[in-house]
Amino acid sequence: MHEQLPWQAEIIDRIKWLVKLRWLAVIGTVVAISVASWRLPDVLPLTQLFALNGFIALYNVFFYLYVHEMRVWDREDLKLRCATILIHAQIVLDLLCLTLLLHFSGGVESPFFAYYVLHNILASILLSRIASFGYAALAVGLYGLVVLGEYSGVLYHVHLAGIVDPDLYRRETYLAAATFAL
Repeated sequence: MHEQLPWQAEIIDRIKWLVKLRWLAVIGTVVAISVASWRLPDVLPLTQLFALNGFIALYNVFFYLYVHEMRVWDREDLKLRCATILIHAQIVLDLLCLTLLLHFSGGVESPFFAYYVLHNILASILLSRIASFGYAALAVGLYGLVVLGEYSGVLYHVHLAGIVDPDLYRRETYLAAATFAL
């Protein structure tokens, strides 16, 4: 058997770190939704936002339990393979949920689109260069789908009344600039 790279030896700890970060995100999202609904009453679809945050918490429990079980496995090759799959699964689920959270919290009007960058940083720390570029492309693609979906009317747009111009999500120059900036 070949010698493990340092990051491979600590991959379980890295997955636990992702789980801990996600708990912070779940708590932060509850706080952000609550403050936003207080400051912008009757604007946000609270049911969808809290349900989605609950889904994130639910899959985080799964990841927590699965990584706890993996710690006792004897086969390091199987542990490494499953851990790598688990990291990919976490990042994909997080990007999909972030996309939905953005859509339900104002789409292109939401200032939280920058959280896509966080997932790209995590991917670049935990995964290969190719995977990092792949997740960067996925993030831009998902964001682009929300922007295009809301612009075209395929997706309904949640306007953050009182914060930005109500037609911002239809201004092509702004949409192109925001997508390009990401």
